[in-house]
Amino acid sequence: MFNSLDILVFSSHKTATQTLVKTFRGCGYTSRHLHRLANQKGSFQIPSYDTSPTNFLHQLQKYHEHHGKKLQVVSVLRDPFDRSLSFFFQRHHDSEMTRHKLSPSDTTIMTRSVSELMNLYKHELRHADSSVFCESLLEWSEIFKVDIFSVMEDRGDHYYWEGPHCTLHVLYFRLALDRLYLQRVLNLSIPAMVPANVSHHKKYGEKYEKFCTLLRQEEEKIRRELVHPLYPPPLLPFFVSSPGV
Repeated sequence: MFNSLDILVFSSHKTATQTLVKTFRGCGYTSRHLHRLANQKGSFQIPSYDTSPTNFLHQLQKYHEHHGKKLQVVSVLRDPFDRSLSFFFQRHHDSEMTRHKLSPSDTTIMTRSVSELMNLYKHELRHADSSVFCESLLEWSEIFKVDIFSVMEDRGDHYYWEGPHCTLHVLYFRLALDRLYLQRVLNLSIPAMVPANVSHHKKYGEKYEKFCTLLRQEEEKIRRELVHPLYPPPLLPFFVSSPGV
């Protein structure tokens, strides 16, 4: 399944996965993205595909044997607070259009006021559990039966781990959209970035900006009381700390 790939982006929802894949493709590399193993059927368009960890490892091994090199995998760490915001807007706009066949003007995001959206955002966080913002790296640890956060090498502005049949590059979100950063860390030629699925560029862009302005007034309280409790305390520093651009 992976044999045609140059780069696999295995990263959580709302961590620039589509921008990375489209950028890699625009530079001539073959790439696809996964958020979870369960997404393989849709991402690779194979309805009956075996999405078990065992088969995933088998496919990585086949890639290694076929190409004589390990598959390059990219994952991205994003601040949970920022990610929760992007997730909220996508859930109540893009996902509503897809699942409920709504027009872009009839989604929750477009029909409610900024203050109403703020109340809804906080309500959903209060009733969320850790599975809502499931991190792909946690599943990565389960697949390889290793605590990836303990074994990956800290290289200052990214992390690196070499598995038996793949190499994992863990990037910081605030840096991952920088062309020169990608070139250096991944040792690839990246002439230009190709933005995709960016909140600021969508129909709700203006409302998104107003929502963010209002949200910043309560940011520290929301982080402390609603977002951070959804993450295991030992892992939280990996997501909330990021080197400067």
